[in-house]
Amino acid sequence: MRYKQLMSLVYGSTWAIIPDKLDALCEVMDVLATGDKISDEQIAAATKRRAGRPKSIEGAVAMLPLSGVIAQHASVVSDSSGGTSTTDFGHAFQDLMADSRVGAVVIPIHSPGGSVYGLHELSKIMFDARGTKPVIAVADSLAASAAYNLGTAVDELVVTPGGEVGSIGTIARHVDTSGAESQSGVVTTIVSKGKHKNDRSPHEPLTEQALGDMTEQVERYYDMFVSDVARNRGVSESSVRNGFGEGRVVGAVEAVKLGMADRIDTLDNVVAGLLKRQKRKGTGSRAAAMNRNRVEVMKHGCGICATRLSTHPFD
Repeated sequence: MRYKQLMSLVYGSTWAIIPDKLDALCEVMDVLATGDKISDEQIAAATKRRAGRPKSIEGAVAMLPLSGVIAQHASVVSDSSGGTSTTDFGHAFQDLMADSRVGAVVIPIHSPGGSVYGLHELSKIMFDARGTKPVIAVADSLAASAAYNLGTAVDELVVTPGGEVGSIGTIARHVDTSGAESQSGVVTTIVSKGKHKNDRSPHEPLTEQALGDMTEQVERYYDMFVSDVARNRGVSESSVRNGFGEGRVVGAVEAVKLGMADRIDTLDNVVAGLLKRQKRKGTGSRAAAMNRNRVEVMKHGCGICATRLSTHPFD
């Protein structure tokens, strides 16, 4: 049942993801659809996943990674690619915003994007938190599609020298298996109520009406995506549609030139800069003592970054 739910998500939803990464997920789902077993190692290989752990908090700067395939619910991403749940990430983000021990937050991003579900809501949560405390997203090394949307929502988006950002767009797919079933002698009988209940069935060709509905959904989520990025970057929607790569990922230099990102730097430099800024804030005697205590707490591991997060990078 778990795999059927995953297949329904992959083939029945609109995605804000790099197309070849969606292909990788579909390949995994196709194997599962045949009833064959597939190991965690095979899933990792198909999706080019590498193992990782949540990063600890250094000093007064919290590290909150955003990695892997993005989906709304944790059960989906943990089963399919070890990615990030927008629900869980949002909770962790809000916890850090409310925690007085945290002076600043860095969000290292390495993600091809993911599902559109929950994306608009999380982007607004992050955007509305601006001014609470410094939050910097770092594309290290890929912030694509849904991940790019979220990366633009905070105070600053930095790209590593070899990093890439963009892939603004939405995509959906339908696979018609009726021809293959016919050749193999498989007959599928479906009983449904509701005129459009079975519109996207893989057991029959897509009708013109179903294709139109599918196209409308893709366009609707694309409009939301563009609106989010335009708000986050402080530019017009036409600038996003026509000048932000038009669905391509772009390198660091072009990203800054186009206004898609703020500057080029390494993750280590961004963290070091924020740590220095936090130390300067605590130069007074009482403030310095409080800052030293805060740094000590963070070094011993308060567990904030690990809370409710699955952080396996997706190459």
